[in-house]
This record gives sequence, C-alpha cells and structure tokens, in this order.
Amino acid sequence: MWSEWVTDQGMGYLSWTPDSRYVQYVQDAGVDRGSRIRRVRVGDSHPEDLFSLQGLRRFSAPLGPLSDTAPDGSQMFDRDASGRDIYALDVDFP
Repeated sequence: MWSEWVTDQGMGYLSWTPDSRYVQYVQDAGVDRGSRIRRVRVGDSHPEDLFSLQGLRRFSAPLGPLSDTAPDGSQMFDRDASGRDIYALDVDFP
C-alpha cells in the first residue's frame, strides 16, 4: 500500500546517512525561510531540521546547487568563490 512519507516542498539532493538510518536533503523553503538541511528517519514521517544554509554562497549549476553527504556523515556543498569585482588595467606595450 502506498503512503506519503515526507511532504516537504522543494526537496532536493537526497542522500543516505552513513548508517542508513536517515535520508538527508536540502529543502528550499522559499525567500522568507531560505534553504536548510533536513533529515528524516527511515520509517518515520516527521523530518527534523539540521541546520540553515543562510549566508552560504552556493554555486548554482544547471541542476541547482549541489549538496551531498560524505562517508563520515558531514555535509558537502559547492561553494561559489567566484569574483564579482570588475577591474580595468592600463597596459603600455613597447
């Protein structure tokens, strides 16, 4: 029989924790609440917040900003470290 497990909107980049007891994911909760990492225990239907991604400048690829769980249980992200400054150079060639 089918049943709803988690009904969060904006779920992405689901990954298993190393002990396979939880599924972690990024939830884009919209402009007001921002993005956050959540997890839900297998067999349970009540996800819990792990931490907010507010203030983290994430690199956005065609499929969105990447996130995954490392083998040690830590969370991995693509960080946007690109420059946003514009420079002008005056060059005098001989």
